[in-house]
Amino acid sequence: MTHKTIVVLGCPRSDTSMIAGMLRCMGIYMGENIKADKHEDTDILWQPKEKIIETINKRNLEQEVWGFKDPNCAQYLDDILPLLINPLFIYIVRNGEAAIESDLRRNKKAVRENVIARNNRYTRKYEDTALSYPCLRLQYEDVVDKPLKHSDMIAEFIDENIGVQEIVSAECFVKPGNYRTID
Repeated sequence: MTHKTIVVLGCPRSDTSMIAGMLRCMGIYMGENIKADKHEDTDILWQPKEKIIETINKRNLEQEVWGFKDPNCAQYLDDILPLLINPLFIYIVRNGEAAIESDLRRNKKAVRENVIARNNRYTRKYEDTALSYPCLRLQYEDVVDKPLKHSDMIAEFIDENIGVQEIVSAECFVKPGNYRTID
């Protein structure tokens, strides 16, 4: 097995949680202190850069294959790229207006122009990263429409001998709406 780090990229409210949950269904280690419904590792999410770097170094030593998702990692991605071993990026894109509306519904204090500006910044960063590293770009609406096809695509992309049971589990995980936990 080759060491690798799988990073889920996507703007807030683009359903990075769905992709992280699919990876967890496939047996990919996504962290110790997981927010169960959003599949975010609290050792990375909203942590100071020094703590994130410490966590990455620890995971590199302890896990051959591991991943994480943080919709705001565009803020520190350049700082951690040199630390990631054989990084693979899964970049989820959602209809821009749908993602913005979802963000505004979730955060009543958000200002539309600020959300748009942030998403544009993040999108540029993620697109630049996708050009420079192995990256699987997925469209949210397509994943929801054909979850088995996209579960297969993810399994093939990460190249980790994911079994049929895990692929079917990832497919069943994909249901639009509320966040889901993994039993």
